[in-house]
Amino acid sequence: MKKLLCLFLLVQLSMIACRKDRKPTEPETEQPGKIPSEPEARPVGEPIGPEIITTVTPAGATITSEDGSFKVRIPVGAVNENIDITLQEVVNTVQGGVGRSFALLPHGKIFAKPVTLEFSWEGHENWVNIPEALGIASGQ
Repeated sequence: MKKLLCLFLLVQLSMIACRKDRKPTEPETEQPGKIPSEPEARPVGEPIGPEIITTVTPAGATITSEDGSFKVRIPVGAVNENIDITLQEVVNTVQGGVGRSFALLPHGKIFAKPVTLEFSWEGHENWVNIPEALGIASGQ
């Protein structure tokens, strides 16, 4: 009788051990969410660096951050009259964002010719494992 009882308990335990749990055993395990297809609005970063104000003339100009990691190249003929452009480093508020963040003023300025934004990773190459995965966030 003892052998039969032990066999019965062994079968029951093995059936319980092989049963699939419908719920994860680890509470608070976060499941990955859907990647949004639309950009997510983020707050504008607070200024953390000095303003760099450059007067851009019809002859063009290049505006460079203090450390040289960001440049705005405005070509000849992009503006009809002199205009002050302000470049200022701000807190990077992008989730998962790496690198520095800058504000350009005035907002909404339309140039007659394309303006080039140039980014440099010199000295921070270890931040970028897959350059193709990098993106640029913009705001107003």
